[in-house]
Amino acid sequence: MPTQLFLCNRRNDVQSASKTRLKAAIVGGAQLFSFQTAGDRLDVGRRNTEAVKAQLKKLGIKIVAEDTGGNAGRTVVLDAQTGRVYVKSVGNETVLTELAA
Repeated sequence: MPTQLFLCNRRNDVQSASKTRLKAAIVGGAQLFSFQTAGDRLDVGRRNTEAVKAQLKKLGIKIVAEDTGGNAGRTVVLDAQTGRVYVKSVGNETVLTELAA
């Protein structure tokens, strides 16, 4: 499962939830390796990001924050008590959003 889908993976839980209360923060989608001859077909991170956005749109879930793309890996922490999503990349750590807010 892509790192970007920060929801439960059980479709029934998402479908029975109130869509107006669900929020998503998506993180990831970096292209960590450069391929000169492959073009876009090996840009898996970009394709994963597009797929996650399409699925969230289909489910009616609003994206409230995003840190995607680029060429550096990330570490993501969701504080379940506060709803804060922390994103750490090389030389940087930020609070991306507060999902509970």
